[in-house]
Parts: sequence; structure tokens; C-alpha cells
Amino acid sequence: MMVPLIIREYPTLRMALPLLLLTSTSPSSADIERPACGDLTTWAYTFVPPAKRAGPDSIPEVFQAEAFAEMFGKPVAQWNDRDFDALDQHMKDCQRQLFKQNRQAAKQINTVRRHVPAVEREVEEARALKAEPSAEPPQTAQERPQPSRPPAARQRSEVTESPAQPRRPARSESEPAEAQVAESSEAAEAEGDRERQAALAERVAREYASLQGYEFAQLDDLGKYLRKVQSLGRVLADERNSQAAAASGVAKADVKALYENNFLPAVERMHPQFEEYLAGLPPTKAGLTQAKRAVARATGVRYANDVMADYIASAEQRAGAIQAALDRDEAAQRHAREHMDVSGRLDALFQGSGVGRARLGKVAPGMSTDETIQLAGDLWGYRKTPNMDMDLVLAPPREALQRFKAQRRDGGRLTLREMGDRVGQLEFFEHYQAKMELDSVRRQLVDKYGAPDSEKRTDHGVVWSWTTRDRSLEVEVKNQADVIMHAAGFRSRLGMALWNEDYEDHLEEASERCHEIRRKPRSERSMDDASFFMKHHCPMVSDSRLEPGLPG
Repeated sequence: MMVPLIIREYPTLRMALPLLLLTSTSPSSADIERPACGDLTTWAYTFVPPAKRAGPDSIPEVFQAEAFAEMFGKPVAQWNDRDFDALDQHMKDCQRQLFKQNRQAAKQINTVRRHVPAVEREVEEARALKAEPSAEPPQTAQERPQPSRPPAARQRSEVTESPAQPRRPARSESEPAEAQVAESSEAAEAEGDRERQAALAERVAREYASLQGYEFAQLDDLGKYLRKVQSLGRVLADERNSQAAAASGVAKADVKALYENNFLPAVERMHPQFEEYLAGLPPTKAGLTQAKRAVARATGVRYANDVMADYIASAEQRAGAIQAALDRDEAAQRHAREHMDVSGRLDALFQGSGVGRARLGKVAPGMSTDETIQLAGDLWGYRKTPNMDMDLVLAPPREALQRFKAQRRDGGRLTLREMGDRVGQLEFFEHYQAKMELDSVRRQLVDKYGAPDSEKRTDHGVVWSWTTRDRSLEVEVKNQADVIMHAAGFRSRLGMALWNEDYEDHLEEASERCHEIRRKPRSERSMDDASFFMKHHCPMVSDSRLEPGLPG
């Protein structure tokens, strides 16, 4: 669809053209120079927007300065459409090069670049309006005929004459010189208009010929071609250019045919190239922005219409794919912040192949208490830690807590459940500053010990149990810490209990002793009875038995 635009005409403009345009020669066919982006930036910062909106005076000073001609190889009055296209492309390239290094410089170049089409239009119109100097030398003030009285005075006298008085003849004896001046001015104006129309006709024919054989190589050729077709269509649609249109032999229907026969097939033909451009956009926020602006940025066609519908759909699809990738990445990052990979820690803690040979690190049920304490100290730096429950607890020293905190854990706590001078059950707990992936922990334990014999889901975690003839294992993963540990910044807990068959027999005997102590009157209970009752955590309910495994 052609967008109409009124082209401004200035019949007497040639009388006010700047010296730069009056003295210009025909457009040069030589290519312009392409200065370094640093020099282009320096030049761009001298740009001052023009005060006027049309006419040669609206060409910014930076385009008319001598420095401009030196930098680009020729003055702007000698530029042709290829030169302006080359300038636009060079400025675009410098923008992209400077965007990450100096965004302000890139913006300044873009500010000047937006004025390039207006400069091109004014240069072309000024060139079309330029007339050759008059063959007759100009008259001096003494030689120029002077009217007997000003025209305004004559008009006033005519208005004040009596209506009954006959109208004076068109020319009096004093008027021939004045009429001659007016006729000369009208003739000069008519001659100027003929020259403008002739130049415009030549331009229309030249541009039409260039568009007929236009080769579409890059995606932005679509936008360049469309703008040229629209510009040519606006010139032909202006009634003031009817003589130029007739002289050029180009009609509006011819321009419409260019649009339908050249532009539309090129749009369809170059769509795969646009798809390739979209596929190369990175799945980042910057890539998402580029995808949303892809049609205008890659093709130069800066408005949405049915012709570009396939391009718009492809760009929206790519933008949607990038957005989905960003959402997945954000979800993965959020998951990583909320969850902790404890696979390495599990490998260090859970040793042995099969539950029958399971160990916590290097320690296992049945070892002597002294040997277990020594191994835990060598392996993790654990030491005996006092506690209120009379349990034998091993934990890292206070000076090591900062190191464990950097690893987002508390270092762990190992409780030894004794049976005489040997360890019957190992009870271990460790807290972490993020949640654990329950399924990931389960897969890792199944690889070591096989599928669990039982699995019990809790509100915030799960408990797995394995049992063999002589050894049992219980593991709890809980994505909620108690109030005290939560206040310290911990969000989850790993618990483990590993015991052997001898410990189960020991608990049966201890349960009987607990029952006997409960039956004794308080006055008959000895200090040994009280110590045994507290150390073994005898149940207060008379028919309850001591059980192995994790507490609770």
C-alpha cells in the first residue's frame, strides 16, 4: 500500500539557494569515503538540528561544512542516492560497533542518522530546482525602469475613484516599464519551473530504471527498495509534478507494478534468510529484544502489514521460543538457589556396597568405642561434645564451623549408642542451608543399597529403611529444620541411623532393666539405676520397649 506524502515545492527557491548548492556540479558517481567510527563520532557530536523543516536552509550545518567534504570525499551537493545509502549503512555499522563500548556515542550517531533521509530529499529537490544563470546581464539600479508610482498607491487611487467614472485603461503612459518587469519575472519563473520539471522528469526516469533492475541481496534491501518505491509514488501522485511525470514516461501504474512484480516476490523469496537471521539470535534478554524488533531491524520495513505477515509471525515465534528458554533458565536458577546438591556429601558419608557392608565414612556398628572416636577424629576432625542427655556425641570444634558455613552446612553431629565398650548404633544428623532434591537423594542411595524395604512420606520429607540379617539402615531427608536451626539459616536436615543385630539384642536386655527400675520404689533406686535409666533413655510408659533407629 502506497503512503501518500505531500512534496513541498518552492517556485522561487532557486533565488534563495545557498552558495553551496548554486555552485554545485552534477552528482558524482564516485563512492564516498568511510571515516573511522571514532572520527564519525567526533563529527556527530557537532550536529545541531535545523530550525526549519523544509528547503535547503533546513540542511544541518554539519553536512555543509568543509570538514564534511574532506571527511567523506566530496560535498553533500554532489551526493547521489547510492552515497546516502552508503552513509546510512556506515553509520549503522558504527552504531553496532560502539553500542557496548560507548552507548552514548552510538545514540549520538543514531540522532544524526535519523536526519539523513531529510538531507537527501532536500539535496535532490534543490538540485531539481536549480536553474542556469540568465543570459542577459543584470540591470543596475540606474538602468532599471522605475514606475511613476508604487503599485499599492495606484490600487488605492482606483478604489477611491467614483463608480460612475469609466475604468482606466490597463496601462498608462507611466506603466510600460513596470509591466515589462512583471512579465520578465513571470517568464523567469516559468522558465525555472520548466527546468525543475525537466530535472524531475530525468530523476523519475533514472530512479524507475534503477528499481526495475534492482537486485535483492541482503534483508535490508527490502526496506531500501520499498522506501524508494514509496518516494517515487509520492512524486508521481503530486499534481504539481504532472509535467515531469508525463515527460518521464512513468505512470503511477508503473510504480504499482514495481511493487507487485519486484517487491512482493522478493519478500517471499527472502523469508528463509530472515528465518536464518532469527535462528542466530541468542536466547538472552538482548536476543529477545532483537527478535521483537527483528522485522524493522533486519528488513528495514518499519510498519506491520499483510505483506510482512509471515515475517512478523516468524519473529513472534522466535521471541516466544527465547522467552520460554529464559523462563526455563530462570526456573533452573531459582531451583538452584532454593535447592542444594548434596551428592558429593552423600558419597562421603554412605560407604559400602549393600546394606550388609554399609558404613558411615569408615566407621561401622560393632567397632570399639575408642576406635570409633579415633576414626571420626581423623576423618572429620570430630571431638567429644558435652550434652545434657549423657549421650556420647562427636562434633566438629567451634573453630571449624566457619569453614562448614562456607560450604552451606553445619558440619554434622554423630551420636554413638553404646553396648558395653562397643558401638551398637551410629546416629548422624547434618543441616544444610537449602532444600534437598528428594528424588535425587533416593536415586543415589538406591545405586548403593538397592531399593528400600520401606518408604514413609512425612510432611516435609521422607524416611527410607533397609534391613538385612545382621545390619539395618534408616535414612531421613527432611526439607524443614527446627526453629533454632532455621533461625541460624538452615533449611533442611539429613538424618541416618545404622545398627547391627547385636544392638537389637542389647536393647531387648536394656528394656527389661528399664522395666525393673520402674517397678522399684523411688527409695530403693540406686545411683547406678538412675544413671542407667537416663543414659539409655528408658521409656516412661511401663509397657514401652527401646527401639533402634532414628529418634521420633
